[in-house]
Amino acid sequence: MPVNVDKNLAIKNNTLEATYNELFKKLNVAYGWTHTQTTSEGGTAVVLINNGDILTTMECNDINKCSGGFFCDSFENRCIINGKAYKLENSNIVQLGTKSDYKIISNFFGIDIDGKLWKIDSSTGIETQIGTDTTWVSLNDAYNANQISGINNGKAYFMNGTSSPVQFFTDFTHITAMSGRTNYSPYYFYGYFIDNGYLYYVDGGSPVLIGTENNWVSLSYPTSTSQIGIINSNGDLYMASGTNLYNMNLKNVKKITGCPSNSWLSILTNDGKIYFLRNYNYTPIDKSNNKIWSDISPIYSSNSSGSTIYCLGISEGNLYLISNSSWTQIGTESNYQKVEGYCNGNSSSIAIAWTGDATTVSHTILTTKTPQVNDATYIDEDLTKYSTIQSTSNTTVTDQYRTYERDAFKDSSFTAIPPATLHETVSTVDFLRITNPNT
Repeated sequence: MPVNVDKNLAIKNNTLEATYNELFKKLNVAYGWTHTQTTSEGGTAVVLINNGDILTTMECNDINKCSGGFFCDSFENRCIINGKAYKLENSNIVQLGTKSDYKIISNFFGIDIDGKLWKIDSSTGIETQIGTDTTWVSLNDAYNANQISGINNGKAYFMNGTSSPVQFFTDFTHITAMSGRTNYSPYYFYGYFIDNGYLYYVDGGSPVLIGTENNWVSLSYPTSTSQIGIINSNGDLYMASGTNLYNMNLKNVKKITGCPSNSWLSILTNDGKIYFLRNYNYTPIDKSNNKIWSDISPIYSSNSSGSTIYCLGISEGNLYLISNSSWTQIGTESNYQKVEGYCNGNSSSIAIAWTGDATTVSHTILTTKTPQVNDATYIDEDLTKYSTIQSTSNTTVTDQYRTYERDAFKDSSFTAIPPATLHETVSTVDFLRITNPNT
């Protein structure tokens, strides 16, 4: 029932509440800022950090000249774009060396399209060819920036800086896949390899044959629990833990990926399904969400239990961030064909997604009305923090990733009060605009 104050005024609770809510929204405006980047040619490398956030885009017309780096513990922030090697440094993409024909990058070592092996000096960027062979096909994990192992003409070699490669496991000359940790001083290899179709396990000593099958074709990266995923020529998925082999009862497998910091694998089947697998004690979890998938990246998990999981995937040309229970499309492009690399939940590692089209990518952040240096930026109205402002001008703000221009079309209202509101002021004209019943 209305309360009559006088003949001209009646206070109604529902009207009063709606008025104050509207006033809160007008006072607590989220100001939009947008960065837009376009590649003018067909073929684009999209560089991703954090949990699938787009850092930048670069032209790369050949899918074979665009790839993510192999996982080398703290050195996983490497990639190849348009045949050039890059690293992530202070949230920027910086070229390594000057060559433009790399096809594989791992740490500060690379293999070019001619099969030559190169060492890239981490300080000077000077590239030095190691040996004269043109038959290098893969690089493996490293102990530090100057050491790595790889496969050359079916044999396993250890590289230390620019010194001549040293062959190990000399009795094995038909190695097709190798995955594990190479250490130096003292030298040892810990992991798995496939030779002539047979699977071997190495724990710093001599290789040990696992089983008697000789139809193994592919290995994942060993997880933090010292386990590895293996695919045979029939597409059957197994896991090995030490010298023990476990059938995971998953068939038609096309791709398995893992990373060095957790115990999870992401799996892609030939019929377009995605599975997550913790280890051999568990059953693969179908994460397809009724979509058909064409590629996946390695999985990131904050802990062994998998309470937080992230994986990048491509479905019908769209790029998605897949978490425990959500499938979130990244951008609006619809011609993605490849995703590689490792986003480990922060800005220290990168992944590369490739699309055959020229693309326009926009990224919007929200701030208070007059943002200042060190203020937080947000990706939504619920104050989900994205970055920290490094500098400002009358029309732009810059964070550690890029510079954004003012975008009033993206303005909205925060649902809570941002801390930076403490240094905001409201002028008389602001009050008039906020309280104007015609706006």
